[in-house]
Amino acid sequence: MQKKDFFCRVISIYEDGPGFASGIRYGDFIFSYNSKRVETPQDFAALTESVSPDEMVDVYVIRAGVKFLAKCPGGWLDFSIGQPKEIQYFEEAVADDFQGVDLPVDMADGFLTGLSAHKNLLEQQRFDSIQLATLPMIDGYRIEKVLGVVGAECVYGMNFIKDIFANVRDFVGGRSKFNQDALREARVANLDSLKTQAYQMNANAVIGISFSFGDLSSGNQHGQMLMVCATGTAVVLAPVSPE
Repeated sequence: MQKKDFFCRVISIYEDGPGFASGIRYGDFIFSYNSKRVETPQDFAALTESVSPDEMVDVYVIRAGVKFLAKCPGGWLDFSIGQPKEIQYFEEAVADDFQGVDLPVDMADGFLTGLSAHKNLLEQQRFDSIQLATLPMIDGYRIEKVLGVVGAECVYGMNFIKDIFANVRDFVGGRSKFNQDALREARVANLDSLKTQAYQMNANAVIGISFSFGDLSSGNQHGQMLMVCATGTAVVLAPVSPE
């Protein structure tokens, strides 16, 4: 039977990490970790931190509407997940391996929650035209209607070895390209999520966007986990009439 539910999507993955080696790929949706449902990035961070790297756990992911079982080592899996997105899947369909199953376009590009590839071009253009701004106003427009606050979170794991080199570079005054790339990816993913929510609320802009950062490592010795949050206000803007 086909069902709809919200799942967190893999938004980046390191090809030399244990998650990739277990068969998990960019665009997969995380169904459960160690027999526990994953509903938010925070859930996933807490679950991975609670299991020793010496243990093997079952991670079910959804790809092309089918659940797959990946056998993974405990601890952080070197991939990052974004905010939950609504997808369709077959509840009873469970496959033993990932062979021959590619990601559909609407999953692989992370276009937006609940919008299938069959939506017409006008809807996509409306989504693409949503404006994003850190300022409280956009020049040349006035606020016609305030629709509400929107928010997004991403949890990123940073590989332990790469962290060591990043810290060395920070110590000698250089820049860590790995950390910079991770933060850039997190900002992009959060902005995409804000835009998705604005689309669903029939807004044409998100203003007053701000970012915050937090460390979820909680003393975890197996890797650093960074949370990047974004908030803003979804509004309907109208052009300012010339006087």
